[in-house]
Amino acid sequence: MKYSILTLLVIFTYSSGSCQWPYTVISTTSPFNNLTSPISLNNNNVWTVDSTYTIPISNFNFEINGTPINSIQVVAARGISFNNNVFILNGYWTVVGGSNGSLLIDKGTSSSLSPINYELSGTPGNQIMKIEWLNAGFVSWFNTDPSTFASYQIWLFENDKHIEIHYGPTNTNQVLFPYQGVFVSFKCYGNYGVYICSNQSIPNSYWVDMTQPSYCALTGSPDAGRVFNISQNPLFTGINHTNILSNYTICPNPFKNNFVLKTKDLVNGHFQIFDIKGKELINEPIHEINTIINLSNFSSGIYFIKIRDEKNHLEYYKLFKE
Repeated sequence: MKYSILTLLVIFTYSSGSCQWPYTVISTTSPFNNLTSPISLNNNNVWTVDSTYTIPISNFNFEINGTPINSIQVVAARGISFNNNVFILNGYWTVVGGSNGSLLIDKGTSSSLSPINYELSGTPGNQIMKIEWLNAGFVSWFNTDPSTFASYQIWLFENDKHIEIHYGPTNTNQVLFPYQGVFVSFKCYGNYGVYICSNQSIPNSYWVDMTQPSYCALTGSPDAGRVFNISQNPLFTGINHTNILSNYTICPNPFKNNFVLKTKDLVNGHFQIFDIKGKELINEPIHEINTIINLSNFSSGIYFIKIRDEKNHLEYYKLFKE
């Protein structure tokens, strides 16, 4: 697959290696099959790079980082957004650095040749929402070959809230762009998100501030049957969103500069503070029932605390610095 961004200079700020991010990515394979009972979103109408569609989800329970999803908007040219752009998943083409890349477009003129469909299957609690693009073309900024096309699906799983991107038959050999690669991104935590890059079989995933110009791509076009599984990191799936933990109390939360970590009993443990990129900021022991933790030198935003007691029990908590 080939892709272009229109900025001449891009600055890529990311976190990689062994960082502990809210979501992880693995690559697998599975046969690509068209939806069996599709419901059309574009209703045979030709769609453009500006077309959007809303999927009704009153009977579908999905969350991202514990936040209930109350709306799914299909952005025809590049992917889906949740809760009016609070979260954004781009399965193929995206907007990077404020400039449009090579987005998808309907290959039809008077009627659609590139259907966009969805399907909700399974029983309540175990349903799968599937959104599908078939035979989508490319905008003509760099490509004029009518034989090029792309097909893919995005699956949302109700039971464990993970996401899969399934790639189908694609012909991109004649798409003429300055850069090769497919951009896959998931804006899932404030202004931060994950990019999937490099080798499609063993991809790298980078945690990125998406308000900054970024460049990261898969090498070439994903093979038909390629699947990327985006799942919550086990480090964060157990985060308690209330102020009371089983052994600890965090107060106040949100906080301005300091908060107090209170233990029910005096324990010899330790705590770590991570920023939203997964970078460790503080690692200190716990020797008192009330431990004052100072984050005045850090900017406002979301942080995480990891607490380990003397019996090696772990607890995690999301922090909000005003």
